[in-house]
Order: sequence, then structure tokens, then C-alpha cells
Amino acid sequence: MKPIKELFTKSLELIFNRKVKYKNERDEIISKMVIEINRLRIGTKYKPITKRLLAIKVNKNPFLKSNIELHLVFSECLKNGSFARLFWLLK
Repeated sequence: MKPIKELFTKSLELIFNRKVKYKNERDEIISKMVIEINRLRIGTKYKPITKRLLAIKVNKNPFLKSNIELHLVFSECLKNGSFARLFWLLK
């Protein structure tokens, strides 16, 4: 049997040495939106959107200041299969 101290330090190394892909929850939601929007734009006349452009537009909108509101819009767009509502909100 191994001492508990050794097992504990190995588990902590596994937990804290991970690379984090997103800075915060809002960054994660916007990144997922960009991936889905660009996936839907393949084979159409529309160019792919960048994460920076979408983040700037979303942060300018006073109704999407909360992460909960942003997540709600994202889930509704996924359910409908179109991001038309998001772009209507971002006008």
C-alpha cells in the first residue's frame, strides 16, 4: 500500500496541471456559439464569423449582459437550428 500523502499529491497534480481552454463561462458560451454558427455556414454564401467579432457584438448589447441570458439565447438557437434570433438581437 502507498502512503496517503503520495496518493493525495498525485491526484492534486492531475487536477491542477490541466490546461484550461476557456477564461470564464462567457468565453465558453461565445466559443460554442462561434463553432455552431460556422458549422451552419459551411456551403453557404456567408463567411465564417470570428470569436472576437461575436464577442464585441454580444458585449455591446445591453440585454445580453448576464451569462444566463446569453446561455438562454444560445440554447433557443440550438433548439431551432438557426441563429437568426441572435443576429436579430445583435442589430
